[in-house]
Amino acid sequence: MNSLVKCSNYSATSTNDVGTSENDFSTNANSSGTNTNDYSSSASDSGASLYGSDSDLDAATPWHATNDTWFLGFDSFVGGKKQTVDYHGMFDNNYFVKWFVRLLDELRSLGKENAVVVMDNTAYHKVLPEDAPKGYWTKVRIIEACKKYKLPVNEKELRPVIWARLKAYILANVLPVVVSLAHERGHEVVYTPPYHSDLQPIEMVWAYTKGRVGRQYCNNTTFQDVKDRLAHEFATLPDKIIRDCVNHMNKKVRPCLPTSTPPMLQTKPPATTLSWTRKMRTT
Repeated sequence: MNSLVKCSNYSATSTNDVGTSENDFSTNANSSGTNTNDYSSSASDSGASLYGSDSDLDAATPWHATNDTWFLGFDSFVGGKKQTVDYHGMFDNNYFVKWFVRLLDELRSLGKENAVVVMDNTAYHKVLPEDAPKGYWTKVRIIEACKKYKLPVNEKELRPVIWARLKAYILANVLPVVVSLAHERGHEVVYTPPYHSDLQPIEMVWAYTKGRVGRQYCNNTTFQDVKDRLAHEFATLPDKIIRDCVNHMNKKVRPCLPTSTPPMLQTKPPATTLSWTRKMRTT
């Protein structure tokens, strides 16, 4: 089972911060029927597991019960028998763009503006428009593209030389499809550095959710049971889980920022939670 998920948090600075993630869900069990996957996470401020059986974070709060944090854009699908095992082979840029448009529509329905969408550097997150020049184009087409972008070109130069110059310009000036779509709606897209999934709060949210589903596994669990449990966990995802994951990322980012710059993702604590306020004061 595969899921394309999105987590949004409304910040104290009136900027809506969005994280995107795609993950494969599978359940591995030993002979006793217990789950053998370790989904532990240290995202909690206390250092304990976010989903430990003795944790007060297990008390689920429906996502719609709060007005400052949402879980949106959930999508799950099952590949056919001939599909690749890796979820990356089950959808492409076209699929992601359609999902991204739906995400933007959901943000608009919530009245959210000036959102910052954070995603990793997966190839289909950064696909350029269809009419963008390609490396396999003939020399004639590449030269025409250079003239279109008003780049100086010497037709006597070798094709690889001309393409290298054009490619550098494209990477610096032609926006990926999803970035253009976001700009049209007044939002912004930023990409985390490669191999830094720890800067994606949604990854910890996903680990929490998989852990909850995995621990319900038993010998007579059906695939439909897993799907239903996954949908339930997302529908009842505790609001505090998302805030804790965002705060965990903030602690990593804050030391790298100038003192005058606020954290990229800053949460708004509930007014009724004194312990949360004390934590914010001590950071």
